[in-house]
Parts: sequence; C-alpha cells; structure tokens
Amino acid sequence: MIREVETGISVIDQFPAFESDGYSKRSGLTAPGDFSPTVFRDTSIVALPVTIQEIGSSGEYRMSFTPALSGLYEVQVLINFNKEIWHSQYQAWDEVTHLLANQARDQADKIDLSAINPSTVANDSLADQLLNKNGGKTFDAATDSLEAISDALAANGSATVAVLAQMQADLARVLGMLHRNAILDMQTYDGQTQLTSARLRVFDSPANVPTTPGGNETIGLLHKYEINAAYSGLNVVTKFTLKQLL
Repeated sequence: MIREVETGISVIDQFPAFESDGYSKRSGLTAPGDFSPTVFRDTSIVALPVTIQEIGSSGEYRMSFTPALSGLYEVQVLINFNKEIWHSQYQAWDEVTHLLANQARDQADKIDLSAINPSTVANDSLADQLLNKNGGKTFDAATDSLEAISDALAANGSATVAVLAQMQADLARVLGMLHRNAILDMQTYDGQTQLTSARLRVFDSPANVPTTPGGNETIGLLHKYEINAAYSGLNVVTKFTLKQLL
C-alpha cells in the first residue's frame, strides 16, 4: 500500500529485523553499519539521508527520511546480517496540491450530500451554484435533475443543441477541476521546496493525457490553467491564483 505524504515533512516508518528462524527479532543493530538504505524517486535513485534507530530493545527499527520534491518514493533497507530487504512506497505531494485535492473532495462530498438533502448544501459552494439560484435551495430532483430537464425538453420539443453543448462543456470543466483526465506539470519551487507555479491541463480522455510532463500536446486538450502561489515563511500561503488560459 502506498502512503500519501507531504514534501518537506519527515516520513516515519517501522520495520523488524528477524533472525534466521523467521520470527525471533534481533536487537542491537545500528546504522549505518548494520543497514544499507536506498531511496528511489520515480524509479531513479536519489541521494536523501535515511535515519534508522532501534525502538528501545525490541528488534523493531524506526526509519525516517524527508522527501524534497513531489513524486513516488520507495525506500529499500538491506539488513546486512540476514541479507533481507525491507521496503515501502510513499507518494509525496506538495502542500498546494494537497490543498487542491482536499478542496475537490470537499466539493464532491457536498454534491453527493445535495442529492440526499439539498437544503444542507453550504451557501455559495460549488454544489449550491450548480443546483440552486438566488440562494433559494429549491432543488428538486424530480423536476430539476439533468434527467428530468432532458425529459421535459424532449417532451415539448424545445431542446437545442447549443444549450446541451454548453451544459456538456460546463460539466467537463467541473470534472477537470476535480482532476479527471488532468496533468499538473511545469512546477517551480522556492528555496524551501514550496510550489510557486505550475500548469494544469485537462484532456477529453485518459488516452490523451500526456505521460511525460512539460510538453505542448493539443490533441484532446479541453482546458488549461496557470497556477501561482506565494508564501510567508514555511507552509504559510499568502496568495494562490488559478488563472484560466483555455
């Protein structure tokens, strides 16, 4: 299982050192002599300090390291006396990326909640803007859902391609902001490894999402945004902007 962690924050994990019988634990091992750790980031070896200390005299050992940049990390620790390798994986995100993901999940939760009880939707939330007008919270699935509107338009023959196309485009933009078929790249960082700028692009299908960051792909490109952030000290965001370019 891959743990999600934040860049710049120490990651702590734990592993045992077993004797040859496979269940007794060996105490008294110390680093670096008894362990050979290796850190990978996105399959490439990176030079990051790894600290290993025994927890009391338990034969259990605490491992810690600090990911400097976002990416998929794997820490492998060779236990020299028995030649066994302990390993674990961590997905490191920048704080701003975590913030965006948490906001997206929050909005998605509100949309789910609105389907059960529209009156509980928070004022001016994304769900409120999608479902209601003038803050009235009068949404009724029987008459106001997309299916009900489609049935009503088909019944009276007043449906237009332009209206449906706009609704489709609006929904595609909303789903893109929830990171469906999207790629975040061209990141820049300040001296404290805090994200200061990036590019967010949304595509029409998983097949068209680039596998390599930094390109200028246009096939299936729906939307493009410019992200900028400023900080006061460590992890204190003073400005965050998301500018629509496409």
